[in-house]
Amino acid sequence: MGRSRRRRGRPLYHPRRLPRPCCEAPLLLSDSVQGTILFLLSIAQAFTGLALCLSRLWMYRAAAVGAFGLVGIAGALCFGFGATPPALYVGAVLFGVYSGAFFSTSCSTP
Repeated sequence: MGRSRRRRGRPLYHPRRLPRPCCEAPLLLSDSVQGTILFLLSIAQAFTGLALCLSRLWMYRAAAVGAFGLVGIAGALCFGFGATPPALYVGAVLFGVYSGAFFSTSCSTP
């Protein structure tokens, strides 16, 4: 019916219109700090998922799902605004708890 106005070979966006960071510098974290962040996120995710696998009813309660959502938002804020390794560690644990809650919903319990 209607034809697309996009011409072949031309991007839909213009590179000059994309948002660019203006004031932020990279954190330049060492390899050990990056590894610790990933370790804490993975451990928190695994233990949360294993602990919640035992409960079948928590995912049907709005307060529990909302609480895990708030924990995830807090973790994302720690990652977004944290500039020191301890702030990033806290963000990793909080986000690991949030993501572990959603892995626990796929557990099969007899």
